[in-house]
Amino acid sequence: MCAVALGLFALALTAPLVDGRRIRTSDDGAYLAIAVNLVRNGEFHNSERLAEERAASTAGTYMRRAPAFPFYLAAIFATVPGNQSLSADCLDDRRCAAADPFRRRVQQVTTVLKVATVVATLLAAHALGAGLPFSAAAGLMCLMLLTRDTPSVLAALLLLGHAVLAATAWRRPRAVTGALSGICLGLLALTKTIFQYWIWGFALVWLAAAWWSPGEGNASGRAGRRRSLATAFAASFAAAWIVVLPWMIRNAALAGHFGISGRAGHVLGERAEFDQMTWSEVRGAFAYYLPDEASHRNPHGIPVRGQAGPVRGFLMDWLEPETFGYDRFDRDNPDGFFMRAKDAHSSVRARADRIDPRWRRDPAREESVLRRAAVEIIRENLIKHLTLTLVFAERGSAFWGDSHRRRVYAGRLHRVLRSTAVKVGYLLFPVLGFMLVLAWKRRDAALAFLLLPVVYSFAVHATATHFIPRYSYPLVPLIAVTFALAAREAWRRIGNERPRRRSA
Repeated sequence: MCAVALGLFALALTAPLVDGRRIRTSDDGAYLAIAVNLVRNGEFHNSERLAEERAASTAGTYMRRAPAFPFYLAAIFATVPGNQSLSADCLDDRRCAAADPFRRRVQQVTTVLKVATVVATLLAAHALGAGLPFSAAAGLMCLMLLTRDTPSVLAALLLLGHAVLAATAWRRPRAVTGALSGICLGLLALTKTIFQYWIWGFALVWLAAAWWSPGEGNASGRAGRRRSLATAFAASFAAAWIVVLPWMIRNAALAGHFGISGRAGHVLGERAEFDQMTWSEVRGAFAYYLPDEASHRNPHGIPVRGQAGPVRGFLMDWLEPETFGYDRFDRDNPDGFFMRAKDAHSSVRARADRIDPRWRRDPAREESVLRRAAVEIIRENLIKHLTLTLVFAERGSAFWGDSHRRRVYAGRLHRVLRSTAVKVGYLLFPVLGFMLVLAWKRRDAALAFLLLPVVYSFAVHATATHFIPRYSYPLVPLIAVTFALAAREAWRRIGNERPRRRSA
């Protein structure tokens, strides 16, 4: 009943957001263009003039984007009457009323996904032993903090499913449970490419856990459990690769790149530009990216300096870089780190020109050369890069940043609940550290399967990207479940200590 009640509350809170005006996600235009081409031409490409380019043999094979979300949009687009008359530009333009039915349908499906994610968070916390009150709090925390739309919500649901099913398969080894966990992981990798590497990380965790936690009982019982675990793991690992391999083989055959997408070089290039900031800017970055609920945030979820909270404002004034101030941190500044990385004459692209003057001629070569150029610059600034890894981990922890100020969020109850969830969220790193220590002390591999995807995501994003806070949104359900389990553990310890105090 609690799960049903929370689901209805989530539906009541999110349903009014279905206005049909815009699909709220990053890089809307590229995703929508791919969806249109999938439906009309059966090709994964973002060109608006694909048919003409194909006829003239000038269109390359597009493979930069992960495929899951474009296919998701294409499946919805195919069900909309009159889709043949709609262009990608119209779909992306809120003033084009002809596309309202499509956008409204996307938002409706997203609402269903969001409600399902909130309910699944509650059920997952309860299944892992958090108890009903803390599980309900986890579901409510997820609802308050998971404010962005697909593909973040889609990835959040898949990551939660993968981690919880993996923990369940460890406690009660079943091939079916393992396979379902692997399917969720494979679909997650097709949604958020960064998790393609977690497939190998997941395998290492399974092998380490099998060695680290042999189980209880006699030798025969332990051997039987090891066989069951091996079967469950093999099913999980095989299922993940069965999901992702067809797309990777497709990219290898058509674009010469055996991978899910071709954006690693561009992402590393952006990070390499940030690594070239001055040391005074590195110092100031700790204040600039400090998580701050009171700060106004721009459409990318990044705090705006002029409207900072008192603590962050004080630290920014105290640590302000001497030469450029905070000007180069501005995402929209043409001379800022982010826009410089996008410039055709950026330092990474200039380095790529020296490595291979023909690198722009095909996607696979572009990806390879940009990655090599970015790695060279990162190595030259290695100490600065490692220091900024801490900065970007701090930046990514502001996973509650909401770039969409919506009228439905004006209610007093919602403001109180969201503010409470945000304040709890400040404890992310201490709580995560506490739970990791607990998992180690108890040799609880099931808990490790829940926690380590969060650690992995933070480590990779902080090391290899400039870690926009929205990259953390898929972690929100897992973070909420982690807080529920930590609260339950704290409650148990307090309850065990009280009698001893009274008896003393």
